Amino acid sequence: MPPGQSVDRHVHESKYEIFEVLSGSGEFCVWELGADANANPKETFPLEKDVVVTVGPKEPHSMRTLENSDGPLVMTYIGIVAPEK
Repeated sequence: MPPGQSVDRHVHESKYEIFEVLSGSGEFCVWELGADANANPKETFPLEKDVVVTVGPKEPHSMRTLENSDGPLVMTYIGIVAPEK
């Protein structure tokens, strides 16, 4: 993701996600399950080299790169679909 780009808050009904930061910098936000669209995130933390983030199904989250980053935010991404029965 280039500097200044973002992925708006969203959820996945049945997907676990794993992000590993390889380079660049950004910020990741996570909200409580079922949080109102106007609620503040329950957690906001920096994305930097070697940080690994996991997000579970139905967990609202967003991410953005920093405007002043030295380069793009580069991550390894793994999405695991786990349909409910």
